[in-house]
Amino acid sequence: MDGRVFTSFQQVVKTGRMSSSQPNLQNIPPELRRYFVAPPGRKLLIADYKQIELVTAAVVAGEAKLLEAFRRGDDVHALTARAILESDPNRDGRTVTDEEITAFRPKAKMVSFGILYGISAQGLAWHIGSTFGVSTSREEAQAMIDRFLETYPALKQWYLEERRKANAGDDHTRTLSGRLRLLDIEHRFGGWRSQYQLRLNTPIQGSAGDGFKYAAALLWERRGDCPGDPKVVNLVHDEVVVEIDADKAEAGKRWLERCMLDGMAEVLGPDTPVLVEISLSDDWGGK
Repeated sequence: MDGRVFTSFQQVVKTGRMSSSQPNLQNIPPELRRYFVAPPGRKLLIADYKQIELVTAAVVAGEAKLLEAFRRGDDVHALTARAILESDPNRDGRTVTDEEITAFRPKAKMVSFGILYGISAQGLAWHIGSTFGVSTSREEAQAMIDRFLETYPALKQWYLEERRKANAGDDHTRTLSGRLRLLDIEHRFGGWRSQYQLRLNTPIQGSAGDGFKYAAALLWERRGDCPGDPKVVNLVHDEVVVEIDADKAEAGKRWLERCMLDGMAEVLGPDTPVLVEISLSDDWGGK
């Protein structure tokens, strides 16, 4: 035995991502990651795409306002928090403070990603209550969803159109790369309907998954371009772990970032503001 753990990757699951089994190395608890270490003389490069599903949603919906915020490097969740707070009719025009934005930012983040997964107002209210210990009514949660969609009008238009298609029984959707996903339909409320949650999430999570796979392919194809004998040792949804000679780690960072950016550009386009964050560590838990 060489002290390594090997897994099997299934290339395509319904969401478009990959899965891992025997053992599942994509589901290692954070507190156990520190036990996955680089061999002597080697380091681990741990890279992941930042907020890639929100960036992908902006591309899918053609939401220029959101894309421009990413290009400026803004804190998108803080901007969203401000917009939701400012549009609250109960404020009576009172100025939103930085302290309020900071406090509300985690909830704004939950609203943003919840919408991409088709979360209901009742579901959002429950998540806010269980996560933050703040009792939230269904009506209050729905108001947050509505104000988020008003902040990003193109995203709102796409969101409503996908829900309309689901209610009309449209049973197929595609990622930005053209990959088809057939959706189950069921007879509800007097007609055949597809699950709107899957209609919303598949073009987003699936497109990001397609870009990730392009990046993984480039890491293999371009492995000879990077000194230090780089080896991809794990792939976890939006994260890549690469083992490399310690003295070549800085060159490895540049190579890894380029491959990940170029791979995602195959799906989202070359002008999309994709950001990759890379850390260097002796073990997987050192991110």
